[in-house]
Amino acid sequence: MTSVTALQWGLLLGYLALSIVALASLRRVEARPMAAAVLFLAAPHIVYYGLFLIWPDVLDSAQTMQFSIALRYQMMFITAAALGMKITGRSWRL
Repeated sequence: MTSVTALQWGLLLGYLALSIVALASLRRVEARPMAAAVLFLAAPHIVYYGLFLIWPDVLDSAQTMQFSIALRYQMMFITAAALGMKITGRSWRL
């Protein structure tokens, strides 16, 4: 296993661990918004690294790159929304 592959396995296991903690945190009302946000971010990363490492034949090189780019857009839009809410003083609750 190369160092790059080991780092990717670390990301897969890290996102899995985050998801388990977030799922357990959904029971606590005060943690629910953050837990939902963590799950929203972690789930597609788990799928990506699962496909990339465990089922590498599912995605060809172009599809792998497109999936990776989509994940970066997800992160960009979420951080922009969080920053926008902080700037305007709005909360996550409606």
